Amino acid sequence: MVTSLLWRGVVAAAALFAGVILPSSAHADTPNTISAFVQPMAACQAGRMDIQWCEGLLGAPVAISTDSAASPALWAGTGYALCWTTAAGATLPSGATCSTSGTAIATGGNFSYPSTASFPVTFDGSGGSGCEGHPNSDQNSFFFLVNGTGTCVITVTTPATAGFSATTTVFTLTAGQAPAPTLLGPVTAKSGTARVGSAAPLQTVTCSYTNQFSTFSSCPGVVLNWAVTSGSRICAITVNRSRKSKYLDSVSVTFRRPGRCTVQATYPAVPGQSPAYTSSSYSYVVRGRP
Repeated sequence: MVTSLLWRGVVAAAALFAGVILPSSAHADTPNTISAFVQPMAACQAGRMDIQWCEGLLGAPVAISTDSAASPALWAGTGYALCWTTAAGATLPSGATCSTSGTAIATGGNFSYPSTASFPVTFDGSGGSGCEGHPNSDQNSFFFLVNGTGTCVITVTTPATAGFSATTTVFTLTAGQAPAPTLLGPVTAKSGTARVGSAAPLQTVTCSYTNQFSTFSSCPGVVLNWAVTSGSRICAITVNRSRKSKYLDSVSVTFRRPGRCTVQATYPAVPGQSPAYTSSSYSYVVRGRP
């Protein structure tokens, strides 16, 4: 009788213990989802060592979604930086602020991503888009290049961590024409007043001077077709042709006599890259020499 009672006690205790731990062991972790952003970069190219170099930023980071219709279209011929924040609270690349008011690019040269093989993300293109990942020149950010129109598929797998399960997120983005051609140098023209014999910048090029890949590749982008649209006797378009100048290929307007003139730039459509482009019109009042 005593043995039977003891056995019943052990069984009851086991059932009670099982009732306590089973719900906990059956609890599923929260998926480690991400919030991702892409940031367009100016005049990008990839060199022989697969490193992508860009002259600067074209705009602020823009949120992307797994719903293709809710994501912005990427631009052909444009480089981008990618960042994301996980549900577990991690931001990659480390050092990026990764928000519409921040940057997708890491701060500091931590050299964590020396090659695309070390990226925790993959890129795949179709339709000739050539969406391809590259380490940036500081080897600390996720850069990719969109060569043409089509689609760009970005796949990010986040690891399991305390309270969160490993999760794979796929973004399928459309790559369309850029709204404007990629410029070899920014438009720096400003309307104003000038003196005879002086000049004012229209499009300033420094890429030829600072390009990290100049030993084996040309700078990306184009120089616009600048023209005097009124007052051709007053003003003239000049281009810097000096190979010794860091402003090689830069375009200026030279003021020859008193009066008024206007200048403007155009560029033809490039199929699969950008539509025909026309810049703003810039006006100048030219006064005599002081």
